[in-house]
Amino acid sequence: MAKQNSTKLDFLPTENVIIQHDKFLSGNMDADGVIDTVSATLDEPVLETILRDLKAVSSKLRAVMLPRSENQLIRDWDLWGPLFLCVFIAVMLHSNDGTGKEPRFTEAFAITWFGACIVTINIKLLGGTISVFQSLCVLGYCLLPLCIAVFFCRILSLQESYSTAFILFLRLFVVIVSVIWSCYVMLIFAFPLFSICCRFFVEAEIKHHFSMQSRIYVGTNKAWFFVCCILFWLIGCIFSAVSIWMLVDPRRRISLDYVNFYENDPLLRYAISLLMAIGICLVAVGLLGCLAALKEAICLIGFCFVAIILLLISQCIVSALVAAYYDKVNNRLDGYLYNLIHERYGRQVWVTELLDSIQFYQKCCGSNSSEDYMFSYWQIVHSPGTVYYVPVSCCAQRQDAYPPHNLYPIDQRCVEYTYDRQPEKAVHKEGCYDKIMTWINENCLITFSVSLIGIPFEVTEMYVILLYFIWIYQHFSDYRTCDYKKTVQEVNEQISSCIKKIW
Repeated sequence: MAKQNSTKLDFLPTENVIIQHDKFLSGNMDADGVIDTVSATLDEPVLETILRDLKAVSSKLRAVMLPRSENQLIRDWDLWGPLFLCVFIAVMLHSNDGTGKEPRFTEAFAITWFGACIVTINIKLLGGTISVFQSLCVLGYCLLPLCIAVFFCRILSLQESYSTAFILFLRLFVVIVSVIWSCYVMLIFAFPLFSICCRFFVEAEIKHHFSMQSRIYVGTNKAWFFVCCILFWLIGCIFSAVSIWMLVDPRRRISLDYVNFYENDPLLRYAISLLMAIGICLVAVGLLGCLAALKEAICLIGFCFVAIILLLISQCIVSALVAAYYDKVNNRLDGYLYNLIHERYGRQVWVTELLDSIQFYQKCCGSNSSEDYMFSYWQIVHSPGTVYYVPVSCCAQRQDAYPPHNLYPIDQRCVEYTYDRQPEKAVHKEGCYDKIMTWINENCLITFSVSLIGIPFEVTEMYVILLYFIWIYQHFSDYRTCDYKKTVQEVNEQISSCIKKIW
């Protein structure tokens, strides 16, 4: 013992290593024995840890509801909030799905993860510093407005006192507001990452051999070019999401298969497939446009200009296909539907499966009423001994039923009731014509509106690219001098060092 309240460890090779007993030792291995109350969580109760995490999640949710510029959402990132929000969206979509078999959580989380990867790659190309998990945190918390919109739309879907068109427009308005809100919050949270915007204006200022008017002109064009590329990326994601939704959702996919005139003219399916391809191309053009703005490459800028022209023409083609589809539906739907029910149902497999799915989802029977099956091919062929008046798909189904093959009616004798004695709770008597027209009009309206969203932005982008391309071409010899490159490199290094200090 060298001193009181101290112990000398003689078995160590060092000299006079003293451990003070009056120092409190814990899991935090600081040299001076000071306890870090923030990071020392080894001895912390589980309940306290959970409450602290919930408090952090709630603070970030409040920041999304009331966004401010002094937030630290990216620095203090976590994945609890995105997980809860993805689960909530998945549960709401699952409850709105009649089949209950789609992996809704996988879809929601995969889309969020894919968006986070795209944002990270985009920011990396622009010279920013961010990880995939930080992007996932920002995008995940920005799903809160969409969660509110999904909940509100779910409540609207339960209302039967209002017309379908009114509910559709109200839901569309809510979704548009929530998307704008999410984009606004994301821009506020991720604003420090867009250091390239600062570089645009700094580079314009260091062009000392140009006049003040020319410097402002160039910096403004580059900033607009960058903003339009970001908008292209967002519009492309919207196009792709809407197209995939209409192609995958069984309730929407049936309307694509329905008006397939003469089995060789699926105009709306072509339009939606083309819209999905346009969305993918818009995402690619947005990424290439950001890279072209960063590198100031004439070839990439020219390629983006040509690609935007082609995409603009493609969107006009989509609108024309939707208009042609709508015209055919209005002129031929009634007679075509009656022909399918009276002559081809029960004879052709694809017609039988299609009408079974329509009657299952729309809870209807026949074209104008259930009596359309009287003396039809199906009734004559499929009524050996006992007369069947309606197919099984016209009956009220159990919860585990799923078209076109897994149909389980509540009343097993529903197909045997005569037309004047069919109980309303067992057989759907209402015709399918009006419901199919409303169904198809909704799909046409959604596709036509989405195809027209990007046209104003594309025209603006073409104008900005044209002005920017002409300026770079005219000043190409002076714009690529060694002195300019050296100055820009020095300024970029200064900006990067400042951003690192902020983080």
